[in-house]
Amino acid sequence: MNYQSLTIRKAIDRLNRTFFLPSLQREFVWTDKQLIRLFDSIMRGYPIGSFLFWQPRDSSVGRLSAYKFLDEISDDSVHNTPASLNGVSRPVFVLDGQQRLTALNIGLRGTYHAKDKYKWWNNKDAWKRKRLYLDLLFVPKSDDTEEDTIEATYRFAFHEQPPAITKRSCWFEVGKILQCVSSTSVTAKANDLIRKIPGHPGRAARERLRQNLRRLHQAIFHDPVIFYHTETLPDYNRVLEIFIRANEAGTRLSKSDLLLSTLISNWKHEEARQEIHGFVDRLNTGLDRDNDLDKDFVVKSCFFLCELPIRYNLKAFTRRNLKVIENEWPKIKQSLERCVRLVNRFGIDQNNLTSANALIPVAYYLHNNPDETLLGSSRFETRNASAIHRWIVMALLNGVFGGASDTMLAALRDVLHRHGRNGHDFPIRQLNQAIAQRGKSSSFTQEALTKLFEREYGEAETFLALTLLYDDLWWGSVPHHVDHIFPKKAFSDANLNRTGVPGDEHEEFQNLNNRLANLELLTNHENTSKSGKEFSEWIRSRSRNFAKRHRIPRDRRLYALRRFPAFIKRREALIASRLRSLFGN
Repeated sequence: MNYQSLTIRKAIDRLNRTFFLPSLQREFVWTDKQLIRLFDSIMRGYPIGSFLFWQPRDSSVGRLSAYKFLDEISDDSVHNTPASLNGVSRPVFVLDGQQRLTALNIGLRGTYHAKDKYKWWNNKDAWKRKRLYLDLLFVPKSDDTEEDTIEATYRFAFHEQPPAITKRSCWFEVGKILQCVSSTSVTAKANDLIRKIPGHPGRAARERLRQNLRRLHQAIFHDPVIFYHTETLPDYNRVLEIFIRANEAGTRLSKSDLLLSTLISNWKHEEARQEIHGFVDRLNTGLDRDNDLDKDFVVKSCFFLCELPIRYNLKAFTRRNLKVIENEWPKIKQSLERCVRLVNRFGIDQNNLTSANALIPVAYYLHNNPDETLLGSSRFETRNASAIHRWIVMALLNGVFGGASDTMLAALRDVLHRHGRNGHDFPIRQLNQAIAQRGKSSSFTQEALTKLFEREYGEAETFLALTLLYDDLWWGSVPHHVDHIFPKKAFSDANLNRTGVPGDEHEEFQNLNNRLANLELLTNHENTSKSGKEFSEWIRSRSRNFAKRHRIPRDRRLYALRRFPAFIKRREALIASRLRSLFGN
């Protein structure tokens, strides 16, 4: 290959003007720390790897989709926007180097939308737009020690506002080096900054500032940092193969990245990239509850719902298979959204969905029963909604989709294909048999019961386990909280002593405090009204049906704190009885 070189200044000047991203590129995935590491390497004169560009013939440009390089990154996801190629006679597509070029663009011309780690994601005040700065008074570390090959040599950081200049630090906004087009302007900028340092800085500090600023200018304006090769092949599929091979050495492409790349190159009538990313965003933030699904879930679901190989590889990405997905895409979206809406109504969301693969068999069932939402009140809907709730909760609790989940999914699809289509009930019994044949279980067994009782307050699956104790299904409609029946504050050593619990039994009481048998689901109003009251006092204010609904022993003698272990044992027996009746054991 013949390589040419560019300076960083010339490269970023061409971004979104001559240089674009092909639609097969993934999203920007680097962190702010990786971006800082790149600038540190450049300042040290280290190579940052080669770049691969593609400049197709004019006849190919008309059917290509292009995307812009980002000028802002965020702790939340940010999608690249489409670019117009009107008036661009010979666009260049970056096949290998997107992450590095985007990082350079952010550092020199863009911003980092950072979230304060102590504030909520939906709090507008938690988000700050920051720019990259370099401390010109920082003494660069020597390259003599082995550790320096790992640690940063120069001091870069993102700041919302320019930090105050002190005797020890002079933070310079990195992007402003672009205003210093000549060595004379660099000298003038350095002298201006020196005058702003309080207390007349010494000669060493002045020289350090000048040296660091000159080094930054040299790295951006003069060093041939960008070494690139340009392909001119007209065959898009050939370019796709080159793209995949080129990216294998970097942050590895996931299976969905590869599929998405291939989909985009073969999808004639839709912008697959925007379609899939937009749909993922809708599933996560556009429904009744927030979810944390990704394109891997959507891509795997496409294969599953279209009866295509689940263990997909490049050889399986035939034009025929991809055409099937394209044709089925509207129905796939409907089925996945119906599935997510259903499980959200069960109270399953980003807080407790421990495996998105558990949703895929449910989506397949709905896909093959397109007239059913299972959200209504008909006998069919209530019967099958209840069955799916029981099945998916036990599948999540028992970790059915850990390990070789592709093999498990293939077996479940076979069952659903034979027993769950065209108005048939959700085949929970046959699904559980197929799962058992592969050494796992989503049914109620003694082992499952033991694991259930070991669930504790604060675990993601505990809420799901508790929903099995009630006849309700729609836990996503009204917010519920996991509540301690005997309040946590009751288990302090001081309080246990006051209630006559011997000191050598304190640890047993405290260990049982967070176990599932001391937990229940309450509405926000109920939880607030309870507010840490002693259980024996609070339950007297409840209706007669309260204890039955929550599987709480009727023997009021067990409501005394000193009888707590006996209460736990009795409630576990009531829970076990409920589950045996629920699962037909």
